[in-house]
Amino acid sequence: MAILLILMAAGQLGWAQETKVEVRSSPASGFDSSYIKRFPNRLVVRLINEYQLAEVGYQPSGLDELSYQTNNPENFGIGIDYKWISVEYTASTSWFPADSKYGHTVLNGFGLGLSSRKLWFKTFYQSNKGYYLDETEKWIPGYSKIGEAYLRPDLQTRTLFSSLTYGLNSQKFSNSAALYQLEQQKKSAGSFCVGFTFSHNSYSADSSIVPQRNAKKFEFHLMESSRLLSIGINGGYLHTFVWGNSSQFYCSLAIIPGILYQSGTIKLEAEKEKSVTSWTGGYAEGRLSMGYNGTNWLFGLGARAFSLFSNAQDSNPLSITYTYAQLFLGYRITLPETRNPLLKKVGL
Repeated sequence: MAILLILMAAGQLGWAQETKVEVRSSPASGFDSSYIKRFPNRLVVRLINEYQLAEVGYQPSGLDELSYQTNNPENFGIGIDYKWISVEYTASTSWFPADSKYGHTVLNGFGLGLSSRKLWFKTFYQSNKGYYLDETEKWIPGYSKIGEAYLRPDLQTRTLFSSLTYGLNSQKFSNSAALYQLEQQKKSAGSFCVGFTFSHNSYSADSSIVPQRNAKKFEFHLMESSRLLSIGINGGYLHTFVWGNSSQFYCSLAIIPGILYQSGTIKLEAEKEKSVTSWTGGYAEGRLSMGYNGTNWLFGLGARAFSLFSNAQDSNPLSITYTYAQLFLGYRITLPETRNPLLKKVGL
């Protein structure tokens, strides 16, 4: 509550200084002002309520998928967005603990987003330790009668993910408005995009991931660990629909699939590591968000997911998916115009 009051007070100060600030398009601006509204020198501060889920899938060729999931509590935090840079920090609190029957997950990570008119860059690192077996009753009949899921506190995943994307309709579509509300989409518009994807994933456990009574159903004694480097290309489509007074309500959708070259190692129980190489890896990113993007106040909710997998399931049957659901409330605060020449050169 104290943070919200400070945010409102700072916003009122900015409102007193400058109530309406807008940049019009020109031949050199790179955007169409009838579609996109920009706010120079406006800092966006967002209060965030976020839920995160990581899912490890194990599916050798021709078999059902066995899935482990994290048991993360709700996170609360703050987001700071200015010009082309966006930073978020969230952490769990004791007010909303996770359900203990699904075990305990230790989560560490960070994320960074940079958005220019045509280029969009994002990167995140996430480490999760402690998973539970989804649909425990299906895989271990009778186990769920004890009131708990099958737990793997030793299972740990680490992911470093980065992507650089080029928007083909940057004059009429604003990715910053859809993701960070740094701008406002005044008319409905969309854009195709192309880009590059890089990731490094590792999985480790003290013993095979498959419960022992199910090991015979799978093609080999399950992995204890895996390290995989993936590099590839992606492409897709994004669209933002707007409506209402001054087009301040929005709904944004995106689907960006990709193909990956993957190289790494896997280790099976009681065996040495062996190399794995595949040209048939896959990547998929999707998001859906909606809310209100006003001149000063903004709020919304959204969900996004990233999935990395291999089509060579006979040699690398592991996949990982990260899903995020977020609710936010924010305000635009007017800052003094930048006078430092160095900051001006980098767009701040």
